[in-house]
Amino acid sequence: MSTIGKTLHVKGEIRSADDLTLEGHVEGHVFCETGCVVLGPTSDVKADVLARDITVHGKLTGQLVATDVVDVRADGSVLGQVIS
Repeated sequence: MSTIGKTLHVKGEIRSADDLTLEGHVEGHVFCETGCVVLGPTSDVKADVLARDITVHGKLTGQLVATDVVDVRADGSVLGQVIS
C-alpha cells in the first residue's frame, strides 16, 4: 500500500498496481486499475480516478471510474461523474 500524506501536493499522473491512500492534495489523473484507492478525510483531489474499488471520505472533483465498487461515505463529497 502506498500513501500520499496530508501535507503533500501532487500535480500530474499517479500510476500504481498496489492499493493507494490519498490524504493530501492531488491534481491530475490517478490510475490504480488492479487495486483500491481510498480518499482519506483530509484529501482534496481534483482528478480523474480509475481503480478497481474507490472509497471517498474526503473531497473529490472529477470523474470516478471503478471496475467494481464506488463507496462515498457520509464525510465524503464528489463533484463530477461516477461510473461503476
